[in-house]
Amino acid sequence: MTTGRRALGHWLVIAGAVSVITGICLLPAALDKLISNPPNTRPGPGLGFTLLAVSACLVLVPVTASAGLLAVRRVRQYRAWMRTLTPQERLAVRFAEGVAMEAGHIALRDRNRREDARLSDSVIGTNRSAGDEQV
Repeated sequence: MTTGRRALGHWLVIAGAVSVITGICLLPAALDKLISNPPNTRPGPGLGFTLLAVSACLVLVPVTASAGLLAVRRVRQYRAWMRTLTPQERLAVRFAEGVAMEAGHIALRDRNRREDARLSDSVIGTNRSAGDEQV
């Protein structure tokens, strides 16, 4: 099972490296389009797409791959730590995690309800009577 997890990490590293190499290969095309157009002219949609592709390859994919590697590493650390606990300690940790998740859910739910009420009041108004309704 360890080899499968390591394989995932290796694939994420390979995907990040391929993405950076692709971005570096696309960069001259973007610079050529940028330089070949004189100032105060419209470069066309190709420049925007090329710059978007370069930025996605150089930034988005490697950042996503590194975030995936970090998540995999954290899960491994958490599982290794959980294996060191006794069954009673594991139960206590799971109970505390469940309580924390429920508390976060309640806080977000209450915040969303307050925000929903505030936005509704800003659109509809708070001093509405039956005769003042607009259709």
